[in-house]
Amino acid sequence: MRKKFFMVACSAALVCGLGLFAGAAPTPQKPIKPVVSSAPAPAPNAGIDVTGTQWGQSTKNEKLAFLYGASSIVAIEHLIAQKQGQPPSPFVSAWMAAFKDTRWMDLQGKLDAWYAAHPEQANRQVFDVLWFEFMTPAVEK
Repeated sequence: MRKKFFMVACSAALVCGLGLFAGAAPTPQKPIKPVVSSAPAPAPNAGIDVTGTQWGQSTKNEKLAFLYGASSIVAIEHLIAQKQGQPPSPFVSAWMAAFKDTRWMDLQGKLDAWYAAHPEQANRQVFDVLWFEFMTPAVEK
């Protein structure tokens, strides 16, 4: 019961928090100066999909944030399906089967180990690896 309440509360906070900023545009009195950042600009036409190369170059905290974000989306999608009386999507079902009792640090370690064992596939997207190497086999068991 506590776990379900916690999941609902976290999901609601994420969804409601994002809704607070929808449509809110700044109304500056003066032109906004660009922020100077030491982070490199994204490459032109860069997608949002993270490859093994990018994964390997990421810090531990960036990797964990990526996995936390993915897990949050899975939890929200699962709760929406439950509320609508629908079964979870194949992606959510497979994620839950593969990573049900897995800590984010352990999942990060599994991805690190997979890419280390397959350096020739460094351009392969992280979600592709998660799906075909971890999630699909977990469902097929």
